[in-house]
Amino acid sequence: MYDAADGTRRRAELPWPGAPVVTAAGPSVLVTDGRARAALVDPATGRVAKVPAAALGFPKGCARCRASAEVLGLTPKGPLVAADGEFWVSGAWFGRDRAPAGTDARSGTATALTPGQVLARWHKARGAKRGATHDVWAVHDGASGRVVATAECHKPAIAPGEHPEAVLSPGGRFLVAGNLAFDLARAKGFCFEDPDGSRPLTLTTVDDAGLVYGARDAADALAGGGAPVAVDLTEPGEEGRPDAVDLAPGTRLPAGVVPGAGLFRWTDPQGRERLIAYAEKAETAEKTEKAAQ
Repeated sequence: MYDAADGTRRRAELPWPGAPVVTAAGPSVLVTDGRARAALVDPATGRVAKVPAAALGFPKGCARCRASAEVLGLTPKGPLVAADGEFWVSGAWFGRDRAPAGTDARSGTATALTPGQVLARWHKARGAKRGATHDVWAVHDGASGRVVATAECHKPAIAPGEHPEAVLSPGGRFLVAGNLAFDLARAKGFCFEDPDGSRPLTLTTVDDAGLVYGARDAADALAGGGAPVAVDLTEPGEEGRPDAVDLAPGTRLPAGVVPGAGLFRWTDPQGRERLIAYAEKAETAEKTEKAAQ
């Protein structure tokens, strides 16, 4: 593990049966077997703490939870666990108690995490308008489970394990995942797809000014090419949803965003992978400052 400020390296050894799943989105590094076996590694000290199954705190009334429990990630209050249409943080909150209004409280699927949020998909309550065709996506506060923002999208044919990654802006105000975008400060959520659910965008990065980059094809977006688009989440468009603007073909999309700069991958003439940072334009920097205020 490397300290981002000065590159100081710390090593921890953790014997593990099989290939581990390692995530570092929380205050500690989480190691799991893809199921209920889990351990936490403190990046500051290298200390390892195993998470016993008894500490997962299974919710009452969920008969199958013990058999299907899976540790998904780490929140500020501890590991996020999911099983059989439930997700929870032991000793802190249960998803069923934090279901968005108008949804089935036993239908929550946690799909992605950031250091402070959980993105979850919920089925609408029986008889709800558009319940047969749409799901509700909600950003939950990782510490309390409180719903921060929601958006409705057509029901996707997404297999488990293939949900889009959630990406935060450096300052934490904006979040994007697949064709979803959220302004957490304004509690607004947007779904970028055609009215019939076709041609969804794939959004990959967002900066502190609310400027999002992506593409109209998922593979192209992740590869940094294809039919690139940009969206300004602070500018309302038709029907209150910001408009996606097509960029010139061949426009290189940033692979990531840090305060004041965009990160781009490229391969030099010797075939070596490189990462280069370009400072944001003056007008973007000014917009970022206003968004922060």
